[in-house]
Amino acid sequence: MQENKTPIRERIHPNHNAQTIVKIERNDSVIENTGTVSIKKMLEKVTDEEAVDPNNLPKNEFSEEEMLKVWHNFAYHIKSKDEEFFSTLSNPAPILKSNFLIEKLVYNKIQASDILKNKTLILDFIKAKLKNYFVDLEVVVDENIEVKAVLSPREKLDKLLKEKPIFALLKEKLKLDL
Repeated sequence: MQENKTPIRERIHPNHNAQTIVKIERNDSVIENTGTVSIKKMLEKVTDEEAVDPNNLPKNEFSEEEMLKVWHNFAYHIKSKDEEFFSTLSNPAPILKSNFLIEKLVYNKIQASDILKNKTLILDFIKAKLKNYFVDLEVVVDENIEVKAVLSPREKLDKLLKEKPIFALLKEKLKLDL
């Protein structure tokens, strides 16, 4: 293999002139760049027209059922990425209060923290789907909520046999086991 002694810049851009001035256009202004960019100059042209007027945002009415559908849709969207967060979002279901306030009960402060960390993400999704940008979310920690634990098949069977002893007789006669 023969080594090429021509500088790489000349091989890629043979007519390249190092003194070229790059011009960047933004909002009818031209900024000459000779190696540095002034962010301040670029942002000076931002006008009040680009700001969003909160009074012009949609405020569509919606029912608790519609809110729950969107909430569960978001939860299932999250499920593949974070099973624990999915569980936190799913159980118990949130409640729609007045003035578009969604109240979410959680079992502990860790779950509350998880939801509050993702509050913006959750609300952006819900607001867009319900076309109502006045929705808010409140997290309430209630450590007295009965936790619905996931039971193994053995635990389910034991619970069933304890509640209905007749099934123990049936299990014996049919020689059933897990």
